[in-house]
Amino acid sequence: MRNNDREGHPPVARPRTSEIGGFAHLSLMIVLIAASMAGFGIWGVMRHWNHSVQTQLRLDHCVGSEAMELKAMLNRIESKNTQIKLARAAAASAAIAQQLPLQKAAVVAGNVAAKLQDLELGRSRLRQVQWMAKRGCGERGDLGLPIPSMGWLPRRPPDSFGPQVLEWTPSQPQRLRIAARHSPLAAAAVVETAPGDVNAQLAEKRWTAAWTRFFWPSLD
Repeated sequence: MRNNDREGHPPVARPRTSEIGGFAHLSLMIVLIAASMAGFGIWGVMRHWNHSVQTQLRLDHCVGSEAMELKAMLNRIESKNTQIKLARAAAASAAIAQQLPLQKAAVVAGNVAAKLQDLELGRSRLRQVQWMAKRGCGERGDLGLPIPSMGWLPRRPPDSFGPQVLEWTPSQPQRLRIAARHSPLAAAAVVETAPGDVNAQLAEKRWTAAWTRFFWPSLD
C-alpha cells in the first residue's frame, strides 16, 4: 500500500540550493543599489546645504563687518562734532574775557577735530570704491549694492571761533543700508541714528547697526 501511494503521487520538485542563493544574491544587490542611490541623494542634499550655510555665513560676516565699520566712522565724526562745539564755546568765552592765547588754543583744538573728521570722510569714500571694486564681498557670483554716501553737507566757512561742525543733509534720512547678494542668498544691514537722538542739539548723536530685511534691487 505504501508503495502504491508513493507511485500515485509524484514527488514534488524542490528548488536547488544554487537557485535559492542566486535569488538571495540578486535581492541583496537590489537593496544595496537602492541604499547607495539614497545615500548619494542624501549626500548631495547635505553637500548643497553645507555650501548654502557657508555662503550665508560669509555674506553675513562681510555685510556685518562693513556695517560695524560704517557705524564706527559715523560715531567718530559725531564725537569730533562734540569736540568742535566745546572748542567753539571755549573760544567764545575766551574772546569775551579777552584771553587771546586761550582763544587761539581753543581754535587750534577745533581745527584738529575738523581735520580728523575730514580723514574719516576720505576713508568712507575709499571704502565705497573698494566695495564696488570687489562687487561687495569679493567672491565670484557676489553682487553688492553701492554703499550710500554719508549725508554730511560741506562744512561752512570758519569764523573767529574756529571751524564749524558738520551738518547732515536735512532731506537725507539718517539711515544707511548695506547689502550683498549671492543668488539666492543675501544679507543686509542698516546703520542709523539711535531713537530719540535725531533732533538732539547739544547731546552727541549715536549711530547703531542692525540686520534688516533684504529686497532686490533696493532695500525697503
